[in-house]
Amino acid sequence: MKSILLFRHGKSEWNTYYDSDHNRPLAPRGIKAAKKMGLF
Repeated sequence: MKSILLFRHGKSEWNTYYDSDHNRPLAPRGIKAAKKMGLF
């Protein structure tokens, strides 16, 4: 049976200083979640 895994994007810091999504840093919660996904 085939499987599909879906991952949601990490929690980022919302601030109008950043001009695009790609320049916005992850929030501490997003960094923690990214580390857990990496171990998966």
